[in-house]
Amino acid sequence: MNLSTVPWMSIVDVLLIAVVLALILFRQLSWRSASRMTRIAVVVIIIGVASLPLQLQGSNASLVSAMLVIALTVLVSLAGGWVMGRLSAVETDAAGQVRVRGGWLGVGLWIGFIIIRIGMNVGIAALISPQLVSVTGLFLISLGLARLTSTQVAVQRAHSGPTHTVPAAALSGQ
Repeated sequence: MNLSTVPWMSIVDVLLIAVVLALILFRQLSWRSASRMTRIAVVVIIIGVASLPLQLQGSNASLVSAMLVIALTVLVSLAGGWVMGRLSAVETDAAGQVRVRGGWLGVGLWIGFIIIRIGMNVGIAALISPQLVSVTGLFLISLGLARLTSTQVAVQRAHSGPTHTVPAAALSGQ
């Protein structure tokens, strides 16, 4: 295969997804500020939404097909994020800021979420349109929505029930 025949945008898309996934999986093992997690999720969603029209413009999928795939992506992302948020460790620091950690369970849940997304892509390619599978914006929206939902569910848990205070020394590794 000649590198000049590889579409560079596809390489950039794959690298962008790989960086976002690596960051999410790595950060599951440390305590993170819920407000920072929310900001990062919103940025990922904005990047996905901004790239979506350009990526869909080149496909021959119908508007109905595209809307169906977007709706399915949103539903799966919200459900996955809800599960992750319910199973995350939630604590507050000395200043009352909510901190969240997924731990190894969080890593496993994210890997499961990615496997489900890959399965969705296979189904979408077979049943709806193979061109909609390569839309990186949908994948970024999916990651961002799952992260945003999990963070908001975890914050809700922190505000509605007893939490533990994390010593400042335990948070210094973030």
